[in-house]
Amino acid sequence: KTSTTGWTKLTESQISLPTGQQIATAGGDSTWTDSNYTGTTLSTWLYGNLNVNNRAPYAYWTSTPFASDSGSAWLVTCGDVLSGSNVDDGGGSGVRPVITVSKSNLS
Repeated sequence: KTSTTGWTKLTESQISLPTGQQIATAGGDSTWTDSNYTGTTLSTWLYGNLNVNNRAPYAYWTSTPFASDSGSAWLVTCGDVLSGSNVDDGGGSGVRPVITVSKSNLS
């Protein structure tokens, strides 16, 4: 608790899921469209804490719908992939929690 006393608590309006484009850009994709991810693999830090062998969570959602299918959204999977997936099939998918830490707070 003492390590976080200087942290700023965000309001609900300041919090959002990452967009598909933010994930794609972080993964090195420079030609992103809402229906096409052209990157090859994502950086480990984008999927490293996801589980394999169908143990949840094995994927997390972005806030971006998959343009060619109104029932789908972009999803980051444990296999280092950003892909469109049907949102009614989210059994092991979740929301990635994010905490932003200022470099000045790191030792």
